[in-house]
Amino acid sequence: MKNISRILIVNVLVLLGLVAGSVAQQFYATSETTGNLDLVNLATGTVSSIYTAAGKPDSVLLTSQGQLIYDLSPQGILASYDPSSQTNTILATGLKSPRDMVFDVPTACNPNANANTVLVSEYSIGQIIRYNLITHTFVKLGAQLGSKTNGFSVDGLAYDPAGHLFAIVSHNTVVQLNPCTGAVLKTLVLEPHYRVNGGDGMVYDTYSGQLWISHDGTDNAKGLIEVPTDLSSFSLFQVGKIPVPDGIVSDGKGNLYIGAGLQRLMGYNIPSDTLLQPSASSLKVPGIDSLVLIPGTY
Repeated sequence: MKNISRILIVNVLVLLGLVAGSVAQQFYATSETTGNLDLVNLATGTVSSIYTAAGKPDSVLLTSQGQLIYDLSPQGILASYDPSSQTNTILATGLKSPRDMVFDVPTACNPNANANTVLVSEYSIGQIIRYNLITHTFVKLGAQLGSKTNGFSVDGLAYDPAGHLFAIVSHNTVVQLNPCTGAVLKTLVLEPHYRVNGGDGMVYDTYSGQLWISHDGTDNAKGLIEVPTDLSSFSLFQVGKIPVPDGIVSDGKGNLYIGAGLQRLMGYNIPSDTLLQPSASSLKVPGIDSLVLIPGTY
């Protein structure tokens, strides 16, 4: 009886935490359909455009100085926008199809990486590039990822706290890469290759200590995939309940936020395996692709 009571108390606290804490977050988000960089406020349920880009923004990162690093995939552009000065700067042009990005973390080959460099997935050619925000130059990281059979493509990127680098390759495979050479160290196949079925966005979640991946594709996807960092297995969650999930972020408190179907920002609570309530946590955000939490709001 005591164990049952304890479980009930934990569940009540989790649910109270969702109601009280899940609507305070603010995000920056990219809108692929409108071309906007948006400010999304869950507390007020509002979406405000802060800048309209000359193309289709895909992914976005936020620097410690408050600048947004974003890419325009069809246009092959990497850029930055400073909300405080309302200044937009083109960082690089001539890329193939830049999509998912992640800030580097310190490694033996790049000890100051987290302050200076960002990895960018060149989706259509299966290539990762390392861009230096100080020198404004980039280099290729390793060889082309994928295969002729399953296609050369790379989507989500993530680091864990130990400095292990992960990428989604050919949609259906998660790989661990050497962050210095780009060599493939481990491989986990999620499902048989079929079109774009498989992973899209990816994030390391400090609450669970696992990788979380947006599971895109046919109706038996449209959910989330949890993967341990040793790439030993995977588990599926919310299958069929998150339409066309893409960008995914973690608040480190047991909640994930996902850009879904180019139209909604959806929230998911890991310990209770539930989509966040109230309805403000499934807010209409036209064109949403990628998103980033704003420090101090969660």
